[in-house]
Amino acid sequence: MLDSSPVSVSYLRPDLTFLYANEAYLENRSETLETIKGKHLSDLYDNDVFETNVDRYIEALNGTPQEFESPIVTGGRSAIFLTKLVPHVGANGTIEGVFTYCTDRTEQTAAARSFGSVMNSIPGRVCMVDADYKIMYSNNNMRIQYPRLLEGGDVFLSDLLRESNWDLAKRNIDVAFTGQHVHYQHRFSFQADDQKALSIYMTPTKTADQSAIAGVYILVLDETELTETKTQLQRTEKNFDLALKSHLVAFWELHPDKSDWIFAEHIERLLGLTKGQLNNSVERLLSRIHPDDRDKAVFDIASDRLKEDSYVEELRCRAATGEYQWFRLVGNREIDSDGNTLSLAGTLADINDVKNAEILAEDRLAYRDSFLSMLSHELRNPVAGIQYAIDIVASEPSAIEQLPSQCKTSFGIVKRQTTVIKRLLDDLLQVSRVSQNQIEFERDNICFSDLLKEIIESAKPVYAEKNQTLKFSCDAREEIIKGDRVRLTQAFINLIDNASKFSDPGSVLEVGCKIEGDHIVTSVCDGGKGIAPEALAKIFDLFFQEEQPLDRNAGGLGVGLYLVKKIAEAHSGAVSVISPGKLGGTDFDVRLPIDEATNGAPPKTFEPLADKLVLVEDNEDARLALSLALETRGFDVTTFNDGQIAVDKIPSLTPKIVLIDIGLPGKDGLNVVRELKEHTGLNDTYFVALTGYGQKHERAMILEAGFDNHLVKPVDITELCSIITTRTMA
Repeated sequence: MLDSSPVSVSYLRPDLTFLYANEAYLENRSETLETIKGKHLSDLYDNDVFETNVDRYIEALNGTPQEFESPIVTGGRSAIFLTKLVPHVGANGTIEGVFTYCTDRTEQTAAARSFGSVMNSIPGRVCMVDADYKIMYSNNNMRIQYPRLLEGGDVFLSDLLRESNWDLAKRNIDVAFTGQHVHYQHRFSFQADDQKALSIYMTPTKTADQSAIAGVYILVLDETELTETKTQLQRTEKNFDLALKSHLVAFWELHPDKSDWIFAEHIERLLGLTKGQLNNSVERLLSRIHPDDRDKAVFDIASDRLKEDSYVEELRCRAATGEYQWFRLVGNREIDSDGNTLSLAGTLADINDVKNAEILAEDRLAYRDSFLSMLSHELRNPVAGIQYAIDIVASEPSAIEQLPSQCKTSFGIVKRQTTVIKRLLDDLLQVSRVSQNQIEFERDNICFSDLLKEIIESAKPVYAEKNQTLKFSCDAREEIIKGDRVRLTQAFINLIDNASKFSDPGSVLEVGCKIEGDHIVTSVCDGGKGIAPEALAKIFDLFFQEEQPLDRNAGGLGVGLYLVKKIAEAHSGAVSVISPGKLGGTDFDVRLPIDEATNGAPPKTFEPLADKLVLVEDNEDARLALSLALETRGFDVTTFNDGQIAVDKIPSLTPKIVLIDIGLPGKDGLNVVRELKEHTGLNDTYFVALTGYGQKHERAMILEAGFDNHLVKPVDITELCSIITTRTMA
């Protein structure tokens, strides 16, 4: 994938010698992979460039990513490259090298200069303000009028105007932020002794993806200057064309009376065509658009697809080289009082590098998901066997007490560390599914106070180990929420464990539950060091963690709070954070809606089934441990380790429940369930897949084969027993 990337990529060892470079990098440096391997970085760049940037490479090799621009002569031309240095950490946690990503920014830099040239050629004062009225850009005329803008630091428009002028300007800026163009005249003061009748034009500008208004451009013209402005516009057009070329953007407009172009030469230049090659013909441009994308290209004033005032599409267009490249088409229409389209205009922008990077990122995500699926299959079986065995031993406390002291200590270590491994594995494997909304949440009636008490009870051993005090209060009584018991338990355990993890031994921590209107609000408060203000805004982001000491005593993958947020939102709730909290550390509040339809109705309870269960599992340890765990809970379990034997024997047993591993040798679990479903005597049998495969497409495949449920290993015994006793009562 790196070889096909348009971005120049290389990999340097700690001694700054090359180990790898992709095709784009090798082409830019006129090298091959064989000739570049082993070369020192200084061999490819002149001394000035190397000496200027070598410290940045050293910083990257010390673990700090770097980003900088530098002028480089390549292929006989001067270019400006944006370079990103990303440390590569090996399996043992040490930095083994650094990846370099180089992007040619020559045209973008020229574009910025061209834009400034256009703005500075306008005979008026120009600035752009954001939603907080902070000046984000100003042209030369504006900076000459207000030298303060040249001093650096944040400057707000209100700092430059008299109060009366500011009040009027603010009202009109607010109107512009609704998407409207504003024009008004006023005796406006730019200086105490400089009052003139001025025309003010305010134009909203949108973000790159057209989803929101990023700011408002303000143009202030002296009425006496308007005549001069008209002549200046002719000179500005040449600069405007340069800006379009540098920005890799073409402006287009359809003639209102016929289907041809105005400014078609901009599109020709963008595609690398010679002037006149499109001949102002819409049909000629359409013939260059990829057949699969032509429906997106709306260039017809009478088209019934013009439902909105503007549209944005991404499509592929064949350039002069014959290759298809990605472009973003933006169209805007002018309408009459009846809603009929009068004219159509817009821009065509080159987004090929960005789009290819997005496609590459999607490929990497697909590779990641595939890797996580395989990781799940390979790790969950052994972890499941260990977990089931631990559950069996833990169910016999008297036997544990009879063990020698060292054995009891060792058992405690194994139990705690297995729990940590299981939780990290669960969190990691859920990330891609949750972020893509691929987890199916149950919608059961849950008495929230009972659920919270169970969670608090399970957390007590964690706090006891650190001699911490956990204070618990709950105003909720019989209130019912609709939700997924397993996922909610996961979210609250995550918060409660974090509170203990980030608090000192002997600390006091609080969990409180109260009713606020039609919501239940649960607070988890710790007395730790708190969260830095700059980290609060990112604390729920995926893989985000505050900086930790080298020993990483807090541990974690930076996914727990991300999952808490997603689980809360999936239950139509929300999670918020305050630091410092009421105990001096951090407070997390989880808000969940009360289900008014079932409020006060106790959740259903079921007695365990006495029916015979069948377990088909080829992993000996997992089969033995799970069957023992189920038998200690009163179930009669028959086991098989072979798919074909299970197909032959199960019909005569007519079990109520059959648990089947998917990865069986010979005849896999999918074929086993397909053959068993053909027996009429098993019409009432409930088939559950126990597997390490947990991705969305894998779940769909498993259910399509005939399974009634799908559980990912290692299965929580309590959850499995709940499914056995509640899902088959019909």
